[in-house]
Amino acid sequence: MFAKFKPGQPSDTNPITQYYEIGRQIGSAGPELVWKIYEAVRKSDKREAAVFCFEKRCAEKLHKPKRRETITEILRFSVRQLDRFKHPKMLTLYHPIEESR
Repeated sequence: MFAKFKPGQPSDTNPITQYYEIGRQIGSAGPELVWKIYEAVRKSDKREAAVFCFEKRCAEKLHKPKRRETITEILRFSVRQLDRFKHPKMLTLYHPIEESR
């Protein structure tokens, strides 16, 4: 289906790979474009999805430590807000944030 784990994809150690077959990167989003968006298929029911990944090592490229903290908190808050609101015209959150080292 997808060529698995090409360069630039989430690694095998990323917890999301337990639940989704990750494909190619299809976009970037968010402040500093730190969300990397991948095409994916949910393993449990073969449903197509988009997986948004924030690699912490990308945040290391931000210049100031305070800026890294701010961006990370904005991303966490945004996902919590998305999880709270349900509407047919909004993204649906299928899997909550999972952090790894």
